[in-house]
Amino acid sequence: MSLANPFGLLLLGLAIPVIALHILRPRRLPVTVSSVFLWRSIERPVSAATPWQRLRWSALLVAQLLAVILLALAVAHPVRLEASPLADHTVFIVDASGSMAALDGSPDRLTDALDEIRAMRADMPDGGVASVVVAGARPRVVLTASDDSDELSRALRTIEVTPGRADFDGAFSLAESLDTGTTPIGFVFVSDGGITDAEETLLPPGTRYVRIGESDTNRAITHFSVEPRGSGLHARVTVRNTGGGDATQTLRIDVDGVAGASETITVPSGQTIDVDLDIPSGDKVEAFLTGGDDLLAADDRAVAVAGRRPDLDVLLAGDSLFWKELLQSIPGITVDVVETSADGSRPDGS
Repeated sequence: MSLANPFGLLLLGLAIPVIALHILRPRRLPVTVSSVFLWRSIERPVSAATPWQRLRWSALLVAQLLAVILLALAVAHPVRLEASPLADHTVFIVDASGSMAALDGSPDRLTDALDEIRAMRADMPDGGVASVVVAGARPRVVLTASDDSDELSRALRTIEVTPGRADFDGAFSLAESLDTGTTPIGFVFVSDGGITDAEETLLPPGTRYVRIGESDTNRAITHFSVEPRGSGLHARVTVRNTGGGDATQTLRIDVDGVAGASETITVPSGQTIDVDLDIPSGDKVEAFLTGGDDLLAADDRAVAVAGRRPDLDVLLAGDSLFWKELLQSIPGITVDVVETSADGSRPDGS
């Protein structure tokens, strides 16, 4: 038994004012007197009452408390979760996006997902068949309506993590296209939950969702650029904390395989920071995030190529007017001057 909306239990707090009303209800003590004739001259009547009462159970109090409990349960919506049986034709949709390479599995999430599918294959009805759709950058079918568990295992071994996000829309459409209409079909989506609300609405009706992974701790290099500055290079690295608390890690930049600069950075939870570093000149520049409890290593590295201006040969026609000296002062430029006559022709008449 579980609750679809656990916050509905907060309505149980309404029981406090209900009980308070019963405790604070004034109660006057009955007193027998011989006559009230002498009280008539008192302009402001005085009555004795006890503001705080001992809680006395009554049918009204019980009814009010039951109403509060029923209201809270109705909003919390208790449900009983039971695993639905696998269909005669079960289509397994495997999330192979970049996040499935996170290291909180054995050794990663994708391995756990494939092990989960192998275990569920044993729970399929007798004579049942299985299909496998890989939700990657390019969705594909690796197994179609097979009743052979060994063939399923061979198909699962071909699945690898693809960089970046998966095309879930295409994968879900591909899975639904496997419905032949002759055999009852069901769908099982094995993922770490990296789909958006819009993508979730595209899941085939009745899809069972199997969650893989429990933590979302991750930092990523989301942007890396390099530009010439002075005699060296200037690098700008954008780092985002995509999951977990505040993180302190080391950002290292290598130039042509040699450490060029490093800096210890702290990225607040859910925030993005930009880091600027001056580094030596070179061709291939790499940025690395090291240290910390980062689960996903694939987005901890970025590569940039420092653009170099090619050597240029410049041909000046006519009076150079100091242009030759100016251009020759720029590294990589060779200048040739062609003298012309007053009418624009060369001395050789051309």
